[in-house]
Amino acid sequence: MKADCQRHPGLLAGMAIVVHSVLGRGVMTAINWIAKPPYPFAAFDDEAPAMSWLLDQLAQRRDEVRIART
Repeated sequence: MKADCQRHPGLLAGMAIVVHSVLGRGVMTAINWIAKPPYPFAAFDDEAPAMSWLLDQLAQRRDEVRIART
């Protein structure tokens, strides 16, 4: 997460990870709590909800950019 922020400062609208096990998703959630990335992060058990969530994050970012430009 830190490397992503360094490589792409201010560009990440969100990160979703697909992890099929409940334990794995719990571990990813714990890593998120510890790392505290400056972008939204979520773990999912399937690709479809992860993609939907990412598209929502992009739409929100687009709206924020529009508001900031006006």
